[in-house]
Amino acid sequence: MSVIPLSFTIPFIDRVTMPNRSKFMLDRLGPPHHDMAAQQATGDPLTWEYAKHGRLGWMQFFYDWRFADLTGDGTLDFILICGTTRQIAYRRDGSVLWKYEDPSGSLMDIRYDSNMPVTDIDGDGAAELICPRRINGRLHLCVVTGATGELKKSIPYPDRDGMPQSPQFGHLRSSVTVVNTSGKGCPSDILVYWDYRSLTLLDGGLNVQWTRRLEEMPPRRHRVFGHTPNAGDINGDGHDEILAGSVLFDYRGNVLWVAPDLPALVTDHHADSVQIVDFTGDGKRNMVMSTGAYCFSAGGELLFGYDKLKHGQAQRIGKTRDDIAGKQMLVYEGASRVDEALPDKIVALDCQGRLLWEHEVIQPDMQEGGFGFWLGDWNGDGLDEVFVNDPEKVLVLDGYGEVIDTIPDHLIYVFDLLGDSRAEAVTLTGIEPGMQMKIVTNNRPNYNPRTNKIIEHRTAGPEMYNSTRY
Repeated sequence: MSVIPLSFTIPFIDRVTMPNRSKFMLDRLGPPHHDMAAQQATGDPLTWEYAKHGRLGWMQFFYDWRFADLTGDGTLDFILICGTTRQIAYRRDGSVLWKYEDPSGSLMDIRYDSNMPVTDIDGDGAAELICPRRINGRLHLCVVTGATGELKKSIPYPDRDGMPQSPQFGHLRSSVTVVNTSGKGCPSDILVYWDYRSLTLLDGGLNVQWTRRLEEMPPRRHRVFGHTPNAGDINGDGHDEILAGSVLFDYRGNVLWVAPDLPALVTDHHADSVQIVDFTGDGKRNMVMSTGAYCFSAGGELLFGYDKLKHGQAQRIGKTRDDIAGKQMLVYEGASRVDEALPDKIVALDCQGRLLWEHEVIQPDMQEGGFGFWLGDWNGDGLDEVFVNDPEKVLVLDGYGEVIDTIPDHLIYVFDLLGDSRAEAVTLTGIEPGMQMKIVTNNRPNYNPRTNKIIEHRTAGPEMYNSTRY
């Protein structure tokens, strides 16, 4: 049984300018509308309008969402980010704290779902939003005061001018990740990543430390840069290492390791979802990838893989079973992305790479990537449940792959947002005018003394400010 303690009205994006190559976004329109067909023929940017053309495919890519304590009162507020076009901060009660809008912003600047963190990046005790905005007509990376939306500092967006005019897949998707490469004891450095293209490290003052580009990397048959990088201190020196696709960097930007051309990496072309994590529970860090469900030691030795995966799209590491040593890897196998006749699956593996179970799911339009697939303690038993989108609802699975609950609408996040030590589901009613974002909680009594403690003062950890679609 679930209840909705919080909800937010989300503005609908009804007009989008996109690169001409972004035809994949038009897949829900059917035969090309006459003016869209004419636009495509010119090779110029496309302009889609909801009132004229109807529903656009993959519209979940128009939004990024972040939770943080914006005002310092110990509760988690919410920021909606739509690239350079719009940023809106909501109070916990659903009212608007501040709003920034730029009618000139577009998908040609940066893709709207690019990951943008909200955290105290400059050490002043208050949260900042690190985000893209246009300044004097040029794309900038900005540090914005979380409580007011006022600009604190900006620089031209790192390596934007180096992006090709016709980028991979026809769009410009970036990500910003907060890391601890400086060894200060708290994350205060910024990684800016262009999908498949380049990685730039900045300090908390937006001073560029180094940039690494795909063409500089050791050659492999697979594309060694992928989606959002992950960071962690893998060698115990106090500085985060950076796993960017299948390349591991030290904090100075030196290449430490590159994954070999394993079968799934070659087939899928790149590593989709990566993480540096203590998987086995022995205190040592591993490098894991959704692609091939590969797990490597800190030194780069392949510990196991699951090459049967058709397309490992996203991975989560958690503790779903207390009768199995270590943690478990849950992989979203987006097989339908490579063969429409195949079902998607949740695949569960133990820390030795042994298959525990599989559960078939149907990927709805709003599933794509890591959104719509999360782990969290829903029932207060101290173990993670698996949350995954079905076309009409959210399925909650236990550690044995059995459905134990369902939640209405479409999933985008799972976090403890209310401070009750249990996970809440963040859902959307749909991508359409009048859309609502809801915080859904389990209202069954929780008698577990380990998980029924109320947390009065909330702070957003890395799992929130660095959360990513991949």
